[in-house]
Amino acid sequence: MGLLSIIQYYKKRPSRQIFNSNLYSINKQYSAINFIPPESNIRTQIEKETDLRHYYASSVAKKWFAVIILGLFIGTLGAVMALIVEEMFILKNFVLKETLKYGLIGSSFVWMVWTVFPIMICSFVVMEFAPTLRGCGIASATAYLNGVKLHNFHKASTLLSLYLSIFLISAANMPGGREELVIYLGALSGAFITRARIPFTNIRPFLSVSSRINMRTLVAAGTAAGGSIAFGTPIGAVLFCLEEGLSFWSPELTTMMFLCTICSNFVLHLFYTLYRRGKDFSYEIMPYLFFSGARHISLTYEFSEIPLFILMGIIGGLLGSFWNEGQIILRRWRNNNIKTKTLRYLEVAILGLCLSLCGILTFHYFGAECTQKIEKEDREARSSHMKVYCKEDDEFESVTIYLFQDLRHTIKSLLVIHKELISFSVVLFGGIYYYVFSGLQLGTYLPSGILIPHLICGASWGYLVGIWYSQASVAGNIIVSKYAFLGAVAQGSGVARLTLSLGIIMIESCGQQIFSLPIFIIVITAKWFGGIFSRPIYRIETYLEGYPFLRVTYLPISTPYKAKHIMISSMVSLPPRLTVKELVDALISKHQVFPVLENEKVVGVVTKYQIAVILKSKVYKFPDNIDKEHLMNEMLLEYEGESFVELEEVIHSEDSIPDAYDKVDLTNFMSASTYLINSETSLRKIYLMFVSLGLSYVIVIDDNFNAQGIITRKDIACFKKISQFMLMRTEVLPLRHWSSPLTV
Repeated sequence: MGLLSIIQYYKKRPSRQIFNSNLYSINKQYSAINFIPPESNIRTQIEKETDLRHYYASSVAKKWFAVIILGLFIGTLGAVMALIVEEMFILKNFVLKETLKYGLIGSSFVWMVWTVFPIMICSFVVMEFAPTLRGCGIASATAYLNGVKLHNFHKASTLLSLYLSIFLISAANMPGGREELVIYLGALSGAFITRARIPFTNIRPFLSVSSRINMRTLVAAGTAAGGSIAFGTPIGAVLFCLEEGLSFWSPELTTMMFLCTICSNFVLHLFYTLYRRGKDFSYEIMPYLFFSGARHISLTYEFSEIPLFILMGIIGGLLGSFWNEGQIILRRWRNNNIKTKTLRYLEVAILGLCLSLCGILTFHYFGAECTQKIEKEDREARSSHMKVYCKEDDEFESVTIYLFQDLRHTIKSLLVIHKELISFSVVLFGGIYYYVFSGLQLGTYLPSGILIPHLICGASWGYLVGIWYSQASVAGNIIVSKYAFLGAVAQGSGVARLTLSLGIIMIESCGQQIFSLPIFIIVITAKWFGGIFSRPIYRIETYLEGYPFLRVTYLPISTPYKAKHIMISSMVSLPPRLTVKELVDALISKHQVFPVLENEKVVGVVTKYQIAVILKSKVYKFPDNIDKEHLMNEMLLEYEGESFVELEEVIHSEDSIPDAYDKVDLTNFMSASTYLINSETSLRKIYLMFVSLGLSYVIVIDDNFNAQGIITRKDIACFKKISQFMLMRTEVLPLRHWSSPLTV
C-alpha cells in the first residue's frame, strides 16, 4: 500500500489525472520546517525555573526591535542599490553614446561586452555559490513561508550573492528587471538578521528570537519591506505578501509588516533627500516609484469606456496565459537538452549575444524615428537620450526608451509621452522585445523578474490601443497614456493573477483613487479570463521547482483513501535508550524525524536537528544538573536555524565522537507530546490538519496505539487541485529524487 496504490487508482478514473513527466513532480530532497518547538523535559524544566512574565516581555520587545532594525537594514540596502544603479546607468549610457557615433561595427563590440560580461559573472555566482537565486525568488520565499526548508536561506553568503547579482543584472539592463529580486532580498534579510553577528565579535543580538516561528515572522516582514522598496507602495506591498506569500495571518503579523515597510521607506526617503540635495532633479524626488509618471496625467474615464476596459482585461489575460504556458514548454526543453554546467553557461552567453545584437540592429533600424525631449527629466533619463540620426537639438531616437533606460524609467516615459511623439512601430517593437526576452531569461541560471517587463509590455500595447481609440472615437482629447497605464494593469494581472494587491499598488502609484473602478475591472477580468487557460506564473514556478507546497484549498473531489493508504510504513524508529553509535547511524539516514518506540507504542518523537545538537554538544556525558539543561537550551537556540549539512560535517569529523558506545537517554530530549492520527483518518482531514496547524509530519497509529507509519508533507503535497476551463480535477504529482543543488 502507499502512494503507488493511489497512482494506480487515479489512472483508472477519468476525473483524476496523474503526471508522470519530469516537469511536474515533488522533490524528495526537500524537507519541511517544524515551526512548533519540541516540548522536551529539559525545555519544560527550564520554563519552570524562568520568570515567564519577564521572559515574554523581553522576547516580545526584542522581536519588535528586530522588526525595526530589519526595516532600517532593508531600506539602507535598497537606497544604496538604487543610487549605485542610477550612477551605473549614467556611466554606461555615456560610454555607449560615444561609441554609437562610430557606426554599427564600432558600437556592437562595446554593447555586447557590456551585456555579456556582467551576466556571465552573475551566472557564475548563481551556479557556483547560490543556486536558489535562480528565477524570480517569489516561489522560494513563499515556499519558505509555507514551511519548506531551503538550502542556505539564512546565510550571509546567499544575501551577498543576490545583492551582487542585482547589480550585474542592472548593469546588463536585462529585460527581467530587479523588482521581484528586491522582494526576495527582503525575505533573505529577514532570515539573516536572526543569525547575524556583530562584526569582529561572537555576539548575536537577536539569538533569543531566532526560533523558527519568529524567523518566519521576520521573513514575512522583510518580504513586505522588500516589496515596498521595489514598487514604492507600502500598502500594496503588504497586501502582495499577504495575497501571494502567506498561508498564515494574524493582526500582530500585519502590524509588524507595516512597521517594517515604514522603517524601510523612511530610510529610502532620507537617502534620496540627502543625495539629491543641491543637485538638479526633476519632478520626482524618489524615482523608485515606477509608475510616478501616471501622477502627471489626468486619469478620467466615462462609463461608455467600460466595455473597452473589459476587452483590455481579456487581452491581458490571453497574453499572460500564453506567456505562462510558454514557460512550461521552455522548461521542458531545458530539462531535456541543457543538463551540464557548460551548456548552462553557453545558454546565458547566447542570450546575452542575442539581446545585444537585437538592440544594436534595432537602434540603427529605427534611427529615423525621433521623439521630442520632455521638459522635466532626471539625470538618468537625460543620459539615455541617444542622438545619432536625429538632427533637431530637442529630439532623440525613440527606441532608446526601451533599450537604454532602466525599466521603471521606461514605464514613466510611456506614460508622459504623447501619441504624436512616438511612432507605432517603435512601441510595437518594445512590447514584443520585453515579451519575448523576459520569457527567455526566466528559467536560465540568472535571477530574473517577471512583473515589471510585463508592465512595460502591457503599457506598450495599451499605448497602441489608446492610439486606435483616439482615431476611432469622435470624442476629442483622448489621453493615450491612460490606456498605456491600463494595459500595464491588464498584462500584469494576466501573468501573476494578482487582484487586490496589484490593484492597490496601481492606485498608490497613480495617486488617483477615483480611477480605482477601471483598475479593478481590468484586474478581475484578466484574472478570470487568464485562469481559464493557465495557472499563475508564481504557482507554475513553485511546481517547476518541486516544492512540497500546501495551499489552503483542498481537493474538490473526495477520495476513499485514508491514512493507512498513504503513510510510509518503513520508518526508522529509535528506542528510548541507545548508544551514541546508533544515534549517529540514525542521523546519517535521510529521515528528518524519528518516533521513539517502547513496546511498539509511541512514547515520543525526536527530530534530526535535536540529535545533531545532542551529538555536537555531547550533553550525554554531563551529569543530571542545571548546567546540562542550560547548555542544551543554548545549543537548541544556536542550531535551530542551521542546516543539517553543517552539523553532519562537524559530527563526522575526526575525534568528534570518540565514545561511540556511551549510552544516551532520549527521554530527556524527545518531545513526549506529538500529533498522532488513526490509520482510518481520511485524506481530506489529514490535509486540513497539515495546512491549518502547520505540521511537517504526523505519526499513524492503530486502535491499540501501536505505531504503523508516518506521513510527511511531501506525501500530502502530491495532491493538487486544478481548476481550468471551468472544470475541476485532481492531479497526483509523483515523488522524484532530483540531483539538484537547490536542495539539502
